[in-house]
Amino acid sequence: RILILGGVGFIGRNLVKHLVDTDQFDVVRVADQAMPILRFITPEFKEAFDNDKVEFVQCDLARQEHIDKAFAGDEKFDVVVNLCGETRFGLPEEDYQRKNLETAEACGRAASEMGVSRWVEISSAQVYGSKGPANEEEKTEPWTRQANYRLEAENVLRDLGLPVVVLRPAIVY
Repeated sequence: RILILGGVGFIGRNLVKHLVDTDQFDVVRVADQAMPILRFITPEFKEAFDNDKVEFVQCDLARQEHIDKAFAGDEKFDVVVNLCGETRFGLPEEDYQRKNLETAEACGRAASEMGVSRWVEISSAQVYGSKGPANEEEKTEPWTRQANYRLEAENVLRDLGLPVVVLRPAIVY
């Protein structure tokens, strides 16, 4: 069982399609504020979301009762992939704090209580000080507001004792 937080966006819909196509999980739950039908999803992605293994839960993960709804059920999730957060530029710092850090922390607590086997945090390569190629040993010096809170979220999730894997893609359009 896998839970994809913020799974209707570009990366999420591609992940859902891949998981359906490769039949890797019995249950793929997608929790997102936006409904797939309202995000102009092409027929190939619509077909993936319509698969019997895919459960969609509309929720605002900045609200605790919606986090409870996303994690609800009798069985635990084996994997949680966190794709939610604010990616737009030029917003007030409070937006990035709430949507990138506080949401990750609250969802991480729910996952920790559930005993998930793996948390995959999709962060940002903007946490690196240099704007060129970087590796995992590169010094972290976030150069955007959202990257600052993404890096804080990574640290908070590790502090919760979650088995975290962090992926830091370059800017995705």
